Amino acid sequence: MFLEFVHGAGGHYAESGYDTRLVVLSVAVALFASYAALQTVGRIPTAGPRMRAVWITAGSVVLGGGIWSMHFIGMLAHELPFPVDYDLNLTVGSLIIAVLMTWLGLAWVSRAGNHPGALLGAGITTGAGVVGMHYMGMEAMRMPARLLYEPWTFALSVAIALVAATAALAIARREVSIPAKLGASVVMAVAICGMHYTGMAAARFEPGQTMALGRLLWLEASAYAVHPQVIAVLVAVSAALVVTIIIASATIDKRFALSAAREAETLRLGSRRMSALLATGSDLIVVADADHAIRDVVGPADLVAIARARPLARMVVTEDRERLRALFERVLTGGERTATEELRVDMGARGVRACDVKLRDLRDEAAVAALVVTFHDVEERAAVQAALAEARDLADAASRAKSRFISMMSHELRTPLAAVLGYADLMTARLHGPLGSEVYDGYVDEISRAGRRLISVVDAIIGLGRIDGGEERCELRSFDAQSAIRSAMRSAADRARRGGVRLDHVDDGPVEVLGDPRLAVRVLDYLIDNAIKFTEADGEVVLLVERREDGTGAITITDSGSGIPADSLDRVTDAFFQADDGLSRRFEGAGLGLTVAKALAELQGGRIEIESTYGFGTVARLVLPLSDDAGPDGPAGPDAEVEDALG
Repeated sequence: MFLEFVHGAGGHYAESGYDTRLVVLSVAVALFASYAALQTVGRIPTAGPRMRAVWITAGSVVLGGGIWSMHFIGMLAHELPFPVDYDLNLTVGSLIIAVLMTWLGLAWVSRAGNHPGALLGAGITTGAGVVGMHYMGMEAMRMPARLLYEPWTFALSVAIALVAATAALAIARREVSIPAKLGASVVMAVAICGMHYTGMAAARFEPGQTMALGRLLWLEASAYAVHPQVIAVLVAVSAALVVTIIIASATIDKRFALSAAREAETLRLGSRRMSALLATGSDLIVVADADHAIRDVVGPADLVAIARARPLARMVVTEDRERLRALFERVLTGGERTATEELRVDMGARGVRACDVKLRDLRDEAAVAALVVTFHDVEERAAVQAALAEARDLADAASRAKSRFISMMSHELRTPLAAVLGYADLMTARLHGPLGSEVYDGYVDEISRAGRRLISVVDAIIGLGRIDGGEERCELRSFDAQSAIRSAMRSAADRARRGGVRLDHVDDGPVEVLGDPRLAVRVLDYLIDNAIKFTEADGEVVLLVERREDGTGAITITDSGSGIPADSLDRVTDAFFQADDGLSRRFEGAGLGLTVAKALAELQGGRIEIESTYGFGTVARLVLPLSDDAGPDGPAGPDAEVEDALG
């Protein structure tokens, strides 16, 4: 391929013109190609190493292919008075030159940045590719004419190509808005079209000497040529490719921009939130290497300053540094992923503080790839624990003192009360003759009744004090629940007689339960006493034993008394609680009987159950585990040892 130039002013050249529609189409292709190039090449500066090569290749295809498409559409728009075909090899070669030289220019400028020398060198390289593409495409023309160029116009087209290429690369590397990109695209399209049509203006077409010779030359040239319609298809495909790349580039650019913006905002907010949380917390978090070198620190500002000013080992007091080293060995060589040790840490103005030092191995986590040491101040926790322990000891001491006081005072009260009751019984028995007046008989009965009432309260207080003080003994063994009922009924017979209440025992045979028979009888004493107290004259209290499927036995006391209001049922075992708590209440008592009964039942591993319907009576149960020693029908007879324990 040799370019020929016009010599002198003479010569006969064919007249030519342009198809306006194809000219407009060529300008549109140049405009689209320019915009696509700006969209694609604009991603190069911000892309990573791998994606940069992708964007460079895409930019070279868009810009080089777009210029080539515009060139051949412009050549198709050029009308000559004879037919023109195109050499396939030179046509494809012109496209390859355009893309390859553009790729070299983009790669050059992407490595060197915005340095003027690099930009100029990349512009000359790309411009040379454009010039080579244009004039190789011109030489691909096969026609019955000779192609010459006017030198000065030819030189102008080369200059325009070099300047346009340099300007295109300079504009493409800038991050500009969409309106600015549109304006830059117009500038680039005008430069590209200006170079092409200036080069076309430099062309001169000299027909052959005769028509026959011209026809012969055209036929010979057409043997290896491509028909213009084929060129049109190729150019159309190239233009479609440019448009496709434009759309894909715009879509990818938008998605990348939105995704990057969302990720950046999420990271920014997350970082600010985490920093704020850590700064307001009390823990110091240190990211360190295996050799204790500190890489990063977060936490309260004063502690962060201390951690950054000294090695990690020096944050711990001298006496505890060996334990810190052992902590690291446990994680680094001992196979533990997380380990914690309480160490004393020098926290500057805060003083030496006890801290839980927690070491976690996150070297296999890509986001951290280090050891994380957390210092959690436990000095206040230790102080609080010490204060709580001291308060608990004081409370225990006070409780024991209260129990001792109650026990001592109760014994002091019980001794004179026993004497009062003894003398009252002697007077009632008239051992030394009549009292002298029947009125005194009533007084003696009242003294005896009041004394027994008071001594029952004292006994309840003594019992509660012994339980609270841990002095009440419990010896678990197997005993017959029926025997316990009989023993309790003997104690309650006199109270029932005085109140006009019938006591009935439904005995269906021995039932062996596990408990302390002495404590069980005391529980039954309290439950029977309550039943008699709240049952009117001519009422009835029935006692029986139930075997349950859950492996327990229930000693049941059912009365026909007044019952307990529903809103008081859950509180009847509370100390000093009275369902009828007014000054005019009908029933006597301090409200301790059921409290002591519940405590004694639980001491044996049992429980108290109370059911009641107000106005229709109450059912109270002492529930104890069935004994493993009992057969399905119970033992043959009462155990003598148990009978002795029951009194």
